[in-house]
Amino acid sequence: MTAILVIDDDDDMRDFISMTLLRAGYEVQTETDGERGMAAVKARLDTPFDLIISDIFMPGKDGIELLGSLRQLYPKIPVIAVTGGFTGVKKPYADSM
Repeated sequence: MTAILVIDDDDDMRDFISMTLLRAGYEVQTETDGERGMAAVKARLDTPFDLIISDIFMPGKDGIELLGSLRQLYPKIPVIAVTGGFTGVKKPYADSM
């Protein structure tokens, strides 16, 4: 079964994404921030996630920082970065891409 990790600090968004995926027949694990998400990835090295869906703007380790860490340690895990909006930005991410 395809295993997907959903990381989002917004309860409603995290629940919506995970319920949609569960109904489609995927195995889903959820986490609330980048640090917990990275810990979940490290805990599944024997059976890695097939996909990670992560919010971009989260407190603590945000989605961009998480993506950087993932690319260094686990470059083959595909990631979908999403956002429902933001109230402020630490860096101008779009300008550097």
